[in-house]
Amino acid sequence: MTLLCILLREKLLEFDAQGGDSSRLIVSRKQIKEMMITFLPEKSNEASIIDKIDAYINKLVEYNFLRRLSPQTSEYEVKRILKARITVDTLQEIKQKLYEYAASL
Repeated sequence: MTLLCILLREKLLEFDAQGGDSSRLIVSRKQIKEMMITFLPEKSNEASIIDKIDAYINKLVEYNFLRRLSPQTSEYEVKRILKARITVDTLQEIKQKLYEYAASL
């Protein structure tokens, strides 16, 4: 779940840097899965991974980091509270640890 928070925080940072017309970052369930799958082992059970990702998404909705736009859609708003919980410094620190971990594999 930490990885998902980091990826969403990074996406929020990129979104803010682009300065588009909207003030809300909207991501789909499919986009979230694509972001996560990149970092997961290739030989994993895909159905199990999808279930875990869905559970992580539901937890982040529960924690108010994501908000489902409507019950009929699989789109989520990334809430700005994520910026307060994961500062840019913390983001860089965790990303560095992830790079070090990846290099050790």
